Amino acid sequence: MSESPQNNTKGRGQRIYIATLFSNALVLLILGLIIFFGLYARNLSIKVREDLPLLVIMNENAKDSSIIQLQNQINKKDFAKKTVLVSKDSAAKSLRSDLKNEDFVRFLGYNPLSASIEIYLKYQYVNLDSISPIKTFLLKNPTVDEISYQGPQIESISKNIRTLTLILILFLVINLGVAISLIYVTTRLSIYSQRFQIKTMQLFGATKTFIQGPFLKSAAIVGLLAGILAPIILQGLLYLVEKDFPELTQLRTESEVILIFFILLITGIILSFLSTFFAVNRYLRRKIDELY
Repeated sequence: MSESPQNNTKGRGQRIYIATLFSNALVLLILGLIIFFGLYARNLSIKVREDLPLLVIMNENAKDSSIIQLQNQINKKDFAKKTVLVSKDSAAKSLRSDLKNEDFVRFLGYNPLSASIEIYLKYQYVNLDSISPIKTFLLKNPTVDEISYQGPQIESISKNIRTLTLILILFLVINLGVAISLIYVTTRLSIYSQRFQIKTMQLFGATKTFIQGPFLKSAAIVGLLAGILAPIILQGLLYLVEKDFPELTQLRTESEVILIFFILLITGIILSFLSTFFAVNRYLRRKIDELY
């Protein structure tokens, strides 16, 4: 026995609903992947910059008390993330290891190396413009002999970060535009099958708010479900990737992950809601002969 027209209509509506849900979830998933890629890239750049030490080489005659006092002063500065004091003995031990345990101190009869302070700067200070006044401040101390830092590497990192940031912003804007377009087109297709119902309700005197209500409610539910489904799939993908590359877990925090998932949830609801609003209004403005 063949299905009734009512059942066919109901089945088609369910298929459209599911198709709209998964298309929205797919768009949000792609958007989430780009955001996570940007997060990894940003946090990696921060880590690389904060791992470049600014080396403060002390005078040979600098007393331990003076060196520790300078280190304490540096630790109180906004630019310092942390400092590491390298004594003359520690420097000699490290060099001896690099020389395959050759005892150069015994050969020379004294330790020619100086004590030093390794300053690990906060990432926002790892650029030549910020390092210059830091260098001036440090050289004012009479116990400081020399400042050593990797200028070319810092300049190269800063340039690459600016380029990568622009590329990520461009990708994000393009993807957001594509996401809005895809969700709007999918929503229009789902509303298209109900255009005669919309116009019939309007002809019988129903207000715009009354007509829009069920569609907007359904759109909010679709956006909510898509905003839940996309993060679940995204979490699974992240688990698989980070399982093979566990170092990636160091490039994001749980709070950042929660924030991104929340953004996807809200974005899904807003885009679905607005797309449905404009799609319904589109058919409300049309005349009956324009619906065919």
